[in-house]
Amino acid sequence: MNHAETIKRLQTAKDDPEKLTLATVDIVTAQEPSLRTALEVAAVPHWFDTRILSQLLEAEETTASQWVDQLRSLPMVEAFPAHNGWNVHETTRLALRNWLRRQEPERLEKLSAKASKCLAGADPARVVEAIYHNLLASPDEAADELERVRSEWSNAGRYESLQILGVALRELLTPGFLSPVARARSLLSFVLIRRGELPLAESERMARESVDLFQQVGSCIGEVDARDLLGDILRVRGQLEEALSEFKKWQQIVTRWRKQEPDNPHWQRELSVSHGKIADILLAQGKGPSALLEYEAARNIRVELTKLETDNTAWLHDLSISCSKLGECLKSLGRLPEATREIEASKQIMLQLTAADPENSVWQRHLSISHNKLGNILRAQDQLVEAMHEFEEGKRILQRLVSRDPQNTDWQRDLSVAHNSIGNVFHSQVKLENALQEYKCFKSLMQQLAESDPENTTWQRDLAVAHGNIGRVLEAQNQPNGAISEFEAEKAIMQDLLARNQENASWLRGLSIAHNHLGRVLEGQGRLAQALTEYEADLKIARQLAAQDSSNIRWQQDLAVTLADVKRVSGQVRGDDGFDLKTPA
Repeated sequence: MNHAETIKRLQTAKDDPEKLTLATVDIVTAQEPSLRTALEVAAVPHWFDTRILSQLLEAEETTASQWVDQLRSLPMVEAFPAHNGWNVHETTRLALRNWLRRQEPERLEKLSAKASKCLAGADPARVVEAIYHNLLASPDEAADELERVRSEWSNAGRYESLQILGVALRELLTPGFLSPVARARSLLSFVLIRRGELPLAESERMARESVDLFQQVGSCIGEVDARDLLGDILRVRGQLEEALSEFKKWQQIVTRWRKQEPDNPHWQRELSVSHGKIADILLAQGKGPSALLEYEAARNIRVELTKLETDNTAWLHDLSISCSKLGECLKSLGRLPEATREIEASKQIMLQLTAADPENSVWQRHLSISHNKLGNILRAQDQLVEAMHEFEEGKRILQRLVSRDPQNTDWQRDLSVAHNSIGNVFHSQVKLENALQEYKCFKSLMQQLAESDPENTTWQRDLAVAHGNIGRVLEAQNQPNGAISEFEAEKAIMQDLLARNQENASWLRGLSIAHNHLGRVLEGQGRLAQALTEYEADLKIARQLAAQDSSNIRWQQDLAVTLADVKRVSGQVRGDDGFDLKTPA
């Protein structure tokens, strides 16, 4: 290739990074075409050495060593100390793999099959490398192995290993690279590993594609897993009815297969999960009694499973989650003794599991959640010292987790909630400066998360709570203008959320609380007409929720409080005794 041809080739490729990379490879290896072949082979795995290159080229090690020496002289090959070898720079490696996929797919498959064998091993990096190559060479078997490994590492809380797997899967998600079944499982696994970091819109797109692909290949197990994930994403986006639809479709598939294989514990476990997910939606919709039935169904199945295998840690973990969620539902229904019993049971299971494996990050996280939930019940019963102990224990666990990976958004969010819970205790103890400090930590963390992905309605809701709590402290410190600013921010967030879904009972109650907060400060300033407007908006929502579920004690209490607020202020504004509390508005 002469100088003029070189310039022309580079100019042609300048607007396409991959073409430019391949043109550079051609220029560098122009004098020795066989070196280009060796570079293509070296680009198939993530790293190579003399032994690996010998097996991939099917050459003697002395010959492979000579090729290694030549490859090391190329600008796109660099040392790879982690495995005492070398690697083709990522940009070049991916460009060459894509070229092979388009031009010589059978050759790439054969090289991938060889690579999976010579790079296989027990350590996580080698396990991932084998799966990476087999997803191309043996897609059906590799898809099953991918799910087995991801699930095993997830249950064991092997966070760092999962991140290695996530990086490898990201490379394979270029459209057209994998077969349908391998792509479906790779998409699903990637989102499960990285969903705390991915924008929800991207997670939803991948989950929907995974559902479609699993349906296309007729994989019921895959479709069940994908609908589970899609339902979770839709729930976080506030699309409760759509999420409920996915969970019900999932449950229908599981129920059908459970009838065909009644003794298969896999389908029993999946059925318990579906009951729990449906319950989550029902509770968010304010249907507490219906949610309670679903939570109890989930827990009952899990109790029976743990009896089958008393040492199955995954099933024990499932049971802990069921007890925890059942306890939360009972708490919302005002049944505190029963709620305490369930959440204490959840905590004891997690203490048992984490004692057996302190490195399991999943178990550590759920232990922290158990501490937090138990603390909330103790605080509701005015046992503030005991509640603070639980919150502090949970916070310490989360601080250790976040120190392992400050970018993990699930851990960041949990830590922010711990700050909020501790702030609540300080507030109850009238230690306002301490409370304010904790609430500000809560708000700061949630602002970062909410700004990183505005589609995440959980984070938006948490940010609204943070504004409200800071406002309450400022109000108690006789700073009404600062309090109003925080309460207005709280109200604006809740209004934005309800613009997405008017039926979300949790959001409706959040907006009613914001109206009440504002009304109280405005009343304290003597701005009675404005206060009445806020109280009446609160009353409208409180009546709607109380009529929706007469068994929800919290909602009935909300209605009684706001009725009294409206009666008191309307009497002052209108110069009478206020309206009859029994008269519907």
